[in-house]
Amino acid sequence: NNNNNNNNNQALWYAAYTCVFGIAAHFFLNYAARFATPGMTSILRTSGIVWGYIFEVVIFHQIPTWLTISGAILIILSVVVVTLQKTDDHNGDDDDNNNNDKTL
Repeated sequence: NNNNNNNNNQALWYAAYTCVFGIAAHFFLNYAARFATPGMTSILRTSGIVWGYIFEVVIFHQIPTWLTISGAILIILSVVVVTLQKTDDHNGDDDDNNNNDKTL
């Protein structure tokens, strides 16, 4: 019974640490969004997937399967493609506005 209480207390501390670090991560991501472009911010947010797999191998000593790795690669590639497309669209809009200003 005493061992069960220790496990429960340890689980509560882990949950508390997870909450504290999660809140800090969201705060710093929102703070960084003030200085970075939306495209860069989205790429940095998806890097959490990569960090998750690194922690899975290094800390928990679990080797991800080929299906897990391929899924992570697909997610990262899709975010990179969408980000690059949005960045190109945003840059194109700026060029159009500059060209309109020149004709006036």
